[in-house]
Amino acid sequence: MCRVRKFNTVLVILLIPSNIMTTRADAATLNKSSITLKVGDEYTLIVSGGKVEKWSSSKPGVASVENGKVTALNVGTTTITAKTSNSKITCKVTVQQTDNTKYRKNSYYANKKLKPGYYVLFNTNDSTKATFAIYKGKEVNVYNTIATDTFKYNAIVEVKKGQTLYMENCYAMEMSQAIVRTTGEGIFKVGTHIKAGKYKVKPIDGADISLYAISKKWNSEPIESMQLGLNAETEITVKNGQYLSLVGCKLNNKN
Repeated sequence: MCRVRKFNTVLVILLIPSNIMTTRADAATLNKSSITLKVGDEYTLIVSGGKVEKWSSSKPGVASVENGKVTALNVGTTTITAKTSNSKITCKVTVQQTDNTKYRKNSYYANKKLKPGYYVLFNTNDSTKATFAIYKGKEVNVYNTIATDTFKYNAIVEVKKGQTLYMENCYAMEMSQAIVRTTGEGIFKVGTHIKAGKYKVKPIDGADISLYAISKKWNSEPIESMQLGLNAETEITVKNGQYLSLVGCKLNNKN
C-alpha cells in the first residue's frame, strides 16, 4: 500500500527595507524665480537638487547667462532657463536702466530742459520696437523732419539747439550718463563704447534676422553692412568715431 505524503506550501515574502527602494529624484530648483537688475549688473543663479546640462536666455540681448551668471545688457525682460536631466527650471529677469536723469515724455525741445548733445535712447517695451524722430523747430510734422527710425534695444542720436526730439516706447539719457553694454545687440559708438580695431560678429541663437552695419555718423547711410547666415561668423574692422549697429548678432570677441 502506497502512502501519500502531503506537503505544505510555504509562501515566503521577502521584505525589502524601505530605505533601499528606488524613489523618484526630487526636481531641481533655482534659488530665485524672478530678479530685477540694472543695466550692467550681474547675478549668479544657484541650482539645488540637480546638475545643469544647459543654460539659456529667451532674449540674450536683454540678459545673457553663462554657468548661471546672469549679465544685464539692455532694458527689458527675459526668461533664464536651466535644463537638467529631468526638468527645466526658469527665472524671470527684468532689466532696468541706471538711476541717472531720464527724459521720458513724448517730445523735448532742445533748449533748457533738454541740453543739445548726444543721447542714448532705450526701449521701454522689449516686445515691440521703439520709435524716435528729430524735427527742426518746435512744430512736429513731416515737413520739418530731420531723422526718424525704429529700434529694438537702443539707439544713439544727436539733438542740436532748436531741434525737437520725439519718442515713443523709449526714453533718452545723456550719452555721458548712459551705460551701454556691448555683449548683446544694439548701437555702439566706436571710441566711446568699444575700442577701434577688429572684431568677430556672430548671430545670436534664435534670432529671426542677423545683420550688422557700420556708418560714419549716427544717421548716415552705412558704409558697410552684411546679413549673416545661420551660425555664420564674420570679421569686421571699426574706426574711432564710427557707429556699429548689431541686429540679432553680437561681438564674439573684444580687442
